[in-house]
Amino acid sequence: MADVFISYARSTAREAQGVAEALRGLGFVVWRDDELPPHRDYTDAIEERLRGAKAVVVLWSAEAVKSQWVRAEANVAREAGILVQLRLDHAPLPLPFDQIQCADLSAWSGQRDNAEWRKVADSLAALVSREATPQPADQIVRYCRAADGVRIAHAEVGEGPPLLKTANWLNHLEHDWDGPVWGPLFRCLSARHTLIRYDERGNGLSDWNASDLSLEAFVQDMEAVVDANGAERFPIFAISQGGCVAIEYAARHPERVSRLILLNAFAHGWRTWPKPLIAAAEAIKVLMASGWGANSPAFRQLFATLMLPSASSQQWDWFDGMQRATTSPQVAARLFESFGQMDVRHRLAEVRAPTLVLHSRDDQFISAKLGQQVAAGIDDARFVGLSSNNHILLGDEPAFARLADEVRAFLARDA
Repeated sequence: MADVFISYARSTAREAQGVAEALRGLGFVVWRDDELPPHRDYTDAIEERLRGAKAVVVLWSAEAVKSQWVRAEANVAREAGILVQLRLDHAPLPLPFDQIQCADLSAWSGQRDNAEWRKVADSLAALVSREATPQPADQIVRYCRAADGVRIAHAEVGEGPPLLKTANWLNHLEHDWDGPVWGPLFRCLSARHTLIRYDERGNGLSDWNASDLSLEAFVQDMEAVVDANGAERFPIFAISQGGCVAIEYAARHPERVSRLILLNAFAHGWRTWPKPLIAAAEAIKVLMASGWGANSPAFRQLFATLMLPSASSQQWDWFDGMQRATTSPQVAARLFESFGQMDVRHRLAEVRAPTLVLHSRDDQFISAKLGQQVAAGIDDARFVGLSSNNHILLGDEPAFARLADEVRAFLARDA
């Protein structure tokens, strides 16, 4: 069940989405009525979510003041003592809600340091009985050396037991946190843990000119980061080809891996797939070598569409800029080939850590069947299908709340 239920008038749907995304960025699990399941009665589903929430945020506006739905939801929250109010304009609040404190967000446009926004975040943190996710102001990027001398950038953020996220393509320690694509996920992961993350060799702040881009080299990078951070036993969160690295690491070091979470991952790369898919991947690789760094964004837009078909124009634009900043065209093509050659199917049965496999059901980049194969190969692994077609889960899509719920519950078993 969600931490926070959002009540709003239909004319302020965009503002409601912005508030929901900002709260998810702080680590809260948020629900609003754009996530209604098609098979459920509208009224029953809303009431179930409303009464199950730990806090209810009401977005007052001129239309919301007139809405019987918003008033009813606000009254349920008021009687339960879980009401948090904010105003989007200067319409007078109805009785008895004008007697309750209300944050003024009429001039708010997403700033995290806004005093009125901090009131909302602090109230929700108190109601949900946990701290909101820390901001990355204290993040310090450090460097370590892999076994072959390649320099690897790594960083920590958050408080609590360690959680290691394996590196994956298109990460950049300095830019990810504030971006609309990776930011919500990383804040979620660091809400209750010290999140350890690092840039893969070949991209981000790590060495771009590494000669070895093999699976073995990626595993050695991870080993170096673990040693540099002094982590002894920890859960691992891995995405996409980072799943191969995590599986290999978990098979080698069962004494260090407490839990394994794999999102949109695979156990064997595109070089082992059916011939039509190999041909398509080879074409992408050829275009990558020439189009990745070009002034025209045509190829990068194609790639972004495969990775994030449901993204907004803002998210696509940010992702396009990240592609150019994260690595060079030549290294991008080499990395893509390396990912195609990865194969850890023979290691699946050797993973001893409890494993959760999550996969977007309509992933356009890595088929959900590949995720199901991973889950089938690891003893007692649990598979969860997510209602998304994005390869990278976005903080403003309904499937993100399910992802956050599943990850939180899975990790809490070690608390």
